[in-house]
Amino acid sequence: MQHRLNSLITAWNRVELRLKEVEQISGEARIPAINELRYAGRQLADALLKKMNDDEGGIESHIIVAEQYIRNADHDVTDATLDYVKRRIQQSLRLYGRDTVAKKFPYVTEMEAHISDAEEAIRNSRLDRSKRDEIYTNVYNTHIQRLISLILDFEKSEPDIVFEAERLRRRYRVSKVLNAIFFLFGLFWAVFTYVVDFDDAWVWLQSTSAAQFVSSAFH
Repeated sequence: MQHRLNSLITAWNRVELRLKEVEQISGEARIPAINELRYAGRQLADALLKKMNDDEGGIESHIIVAEQYIRNADHDVTDATLDYVKRRIQQSLRLYGRDTVAKKFPYVTEMEAHISDAEEAIRNSRLDRSKRDEIYTNVYNTHIQRLISLILDFEKSEPDIVFEAERLRRRYRVSKVLNAIFFLFGLFWAVFTYVVDFDDAWVWLQSTSAAQFVSSAFH
């Protein structure tokens, strides 16, 4: 019984560490996992009360329930971490575009692959409850740890992504203005050469500075 209690406390501490980990990257407390730990705490308190009353038979049932709550909390933390990373990456791709994000953070494709594989594994865990703990452990070791490392790197790169996106937007706006100017020039030139002999128009154009032409075109 003491060994099981020690294992349970070790598992509890691991979940608390992971809760703090996801809280630090997301800035949010993960209430479902916290609630699971609270329920586990109740079971432990009841188990200790049984122990004090020398009710060894009653301790076992509370330990079993507490273990399940802690497993639930561990799974909730994995789900929450995956959800946060996915939302952050999707938001960035939507705001700035894949090409811009990938230019400044080339690991975005790797992140998407980890997210996709982790989600598939978690879906599969619903098919066989006996393998759920094993699957979640593998998801954490194979995908979540790497995603945490990558999302921290991504957040360091985000100012560069924003700067690049703004640069491209400015260039696009300038391009639109130039296109409008060229369109107006073409329209003006078509009308002008329609009412004036082409040779005379060409001589006029060569003798007129760009500034004078633009001024005459808009007045």
